[in-house]
Amino acid sequence: GPLEEAWQNGTRGGLAASPYLYYHGGSGEPGPSLYLHYDAADNLVQVLDGTKEFWLYDPFQAAQLLYGSNSEHGNASPINVESPSVFEDYPYFRFALPRRCRVRAGQWLYVPLYWWHAVRSGPGRTVSLAHFAHSAKKKKGIFEKFLCTSAALQVALGRVAQGMSTLAMVDPTFKPQEYGLGSFM
Repeated sequence: GPLEEAWQNGTRGGLAASPYLYYHGGSGEPGPSLYLHYDAADNLVQVLDGTKEFWLYDPFQAAQLLYGSNSEHGNASPINVESPSVFEDYPYFRFALPRRCRVRAGQWLYVPLYWWHAVRSGPGRTVSLAHFAHSAKKKKGIFEKFLCTSAALQVALGRVAQGMSTLAMVDPTFKPQEYGLGSFM
């Protein structure tokens, strides 16, 4: 369609192997999930049949809250977002606030580069395409510089672990009680 054509022929060149086809035959049970990870390219997800559920985390929550480590895990996190013991296994993960959405047949979802995401296919047949495209070098460079030097967030998390109120430094409107997290005050 026109959106895909503009994506592939615009200023962002499509990646050679793109698009990727994902297929789940369906069995009535929830479909397979894709681990929590990020991509170093912009991504347009096109659902052709069925549904996909996404957990999206902005890149500024990256390593500290999602336990990401390029040296240990590459572009992945060891966290299973659906695990019942996820907060016991990964205590800082409770501070990661996902944007969740369900994408249905005929819908598209834009996942910017370096946004962490986990994906689960719906219970029936699911068919989707992932269209990857190179990002502008300037945009990619800004993210790489910031994400590699996010010492301020590490300091803030250290203070949270000590029981001090620091989430206000990150988001002054954050109210932990609304998320069942208790108070840091």
